[in-house]
Formats: sequence, structure tokens, C-alpha cells
Amino acid sequence: RQLQRRELDVAYSEQAAAVAEERERIARDMHDTIIQNLISVALRLDIIKGAVSDSETREALNGIHTTISGTIADIRREILDVRNFDNLPLSEQINAAASPMIEATGATLSVVSAELDLPARVCTNLRAVVREAVSNAIRHGGARTISVNVAEASGIVSLTIENDGSPLPTSGLYRSGTQNMARRAELLGGVMTLVNTDTGSVRL
Repeated sequence: RQLQRRELDVAYSEQAAAVAEERERIARDMHDTIIQNLISVALRLDIIKGAVSDSETREALNGIHTTISGTIADIRREILDVRNFDNLPLSEQINAAASPMIEATGATLSVVSAELDLPARVCTNLRAVVREAVSNAIRHGGARTISVNVAEASGIVSLTIENDGSPLPTSGLYRSGTQNMARRAELLGGVMTLVNTDTGSVRL
């Protein structure tokens, strides 16, 4: 009976841990996909609003912006289907992941990627990191040129993202989005670094 109780306790602990991990994954994915797409729409509205002089139209755009902000706040209640990337080459997956922010702001993106045969789990995390990194570079750094490189050597996959935006601050670097990217690297057995380079770019 003691052994049975012990086995039940272990099973319960494992189930609780699995549920907690799944909730964390969902929270990261919602931040890195749905919310980022909504932010790109908000950025488009800001661009349009800057070109509009009519006060009534600007007020209407402000109302839409407020609605988007409210949707982001309530996003935990929603679960949306995401695009299936399985049949796309890795370079196209990366371009598709970054395209909402790039198209919304007119920034330039260059992608160099070896066409690697990677597990779906790895590709999902690479896409999410690219999406978050591009969003951060544009929103927080004002970047206009971003490069993405994916390579493989000795069985290790490396993702390098550089941008010409403002240098990283000396404090307050690890926001929630940055922490999500670092966590994704850790889940794959890797590590993330984010630095200002000697040439003036920001490299992840």
C-alpha cells in the first residue's frame, strides 16, 4: 500500500509538472506569435496616423489602437491556429516568421540559411526567436536593416541575428521577450547571447 501511494504521488507530480510545462509553452508561443502579429498591426496604425491630419480620423485610429491593446491584454483567453510551416524550406519559414514586422515598417531583411533537415520542434523555436528578435530590433532599437543566418557545424545549429538599431542598454536587458528567447535556447540544449558588437551592430 505504501508503494502504491508512492507511485500515485510520483504520477501526480509528473502530471503536474507536465501541465506546468505545457502552460509555460503556451504562454511563450502566444507571446511570440499572436501578440507580435497584433503589435505589427498597431505599428501600421501608427504609421497611418502620422500621415493623417483629420482629427476625427485620428481619433478613430486611436480607438482601433485601444482595441488592439485590449485584445493583447485578453489574449490568454484565446487559442488560435497557426500556419503550418512543415513543407517549407527553412529559409522560407524564417522569412514568413519575420514578414509581418518587416512589411509593417519597411525595414530590410536578409536571410542566409543552410537547408537543414531539422526536427519540427527545432524549427518552431527558430521561427519564434527570429520573430521576437526582429520585433525587438524594430520596436526598441529602431533597426532598419536586419540579417539572419542559420548554419550547422559538427552537429550544432547556430542562429545569428544582427541589426543596425540602437545599442543595447546597460541595464534592463532581459525583458519578457528576451527571456522567452533564452528559454527556448535552453530547452533545445543551447544558450543565447545578446551583445553590442565592435562594428556598432546588435548581435543575437
